[in-house]
Amino acid sequence: MLAARHQIPRMPVLVMQTALFVSLQVRNYFFLGRMAVIPTQGGSMNKNMRHAALLSLLGAAIGLSGCGAGLDTGGNDSAPAAVDSGMYRDVLAYCRIAEPVGIDATRDGWTTYLLNSDQYLTVTTGMVSVAGSSSQWETPLTLYVPLNNGASAYGEPAWSMGVRMPTVLGKQSVACVRQASHTFTPPQPSIPGVPNPPLVFQTVWDSYWDRAIPVSTLPGRAVYGFEFVSNFAPTGGEVFFRTGKASVASASALSVCYLAPRSVQWSCTQPGVADAGKDWQLSVSRPKQGVYVLVAP
Repeated sequence: MLAARHQIPRMPVLVMQTALFVSLQVRNYFFLGRMAVIPTQGGSMNKNMRHAALLSLLGAAIGLSGCGAGLDTGGNDSAPAAVDSGMYRDVLAYCRIAEPVGIDATRDGWTTYLLNSDQYLTVTTGMVSVAGSSSQWETPLTLYVPLNNGASAYGEPAWSMGVRMPTVLGKQSVACVRQASHTFTPPQPSIPGVPNPPLVFQTVWDSYWDRAIPVSTLPGRAVYGFEFVSNFAPTGGEVFFRTGKASVASASALSVCYLAPRSVQWSCTQPGVADAGKDWQLSVSRPKQGVYVLVAP
């Protein structure tokens, strides 16, 4: 697990200290044997190793999310969102976030986490602010995970999905973004002297609210999806998917579908499309708790 602390910026040296902290965390990942080097074009890597490599790159990016260009969040950034304190412990547990203690529990700001959890190799990024955050940063608080449709391998590190939201937070704010689709291999019996059967991969879609997300009722094919779990509704920001142009036949034909907590009815909209060089960035405004899926015709 990687963690990074975000406080009110006072001096430029804080950015340097944050970068050093993240680099040390990523270096520790190497020492723990959880990291693999991404091969050059034409090389090969098993899914778990490539997953670990992209995970470390994602950790560095999340740790430095306080640096970069600004975002028009489309809401009231200066006032914190109302917090449901009754959900605080449940969301902490579901997102597998360790509650900060000591000075980290009393300082203004937030702590971000990157977790590689469960038997599905699910990636989750989370944040918690025990004391709240009064600083309105130009750069939004960003939680995102690698693109994964539950069946194919991961692509480029820049290909991601998640939410951006204002940095002003109420006390006991907690949230995470988690991949909604997962691929796993069911347990298979091993009999001495008998060749093992071919591996069978299965894909499941689940969330905090649904053991089986109803992707079959989507108005098209589910491409990628994630869940946004929190105990507050951001006052602004956006939901985004960034994917390679080569993997999308027509960006204008894609839609983003939202499933509210405990609902069975999808709400779909055509996202805004921005040209990002070799990639497309698709976005819709005002993230809410629930599941978001990028859908193709």
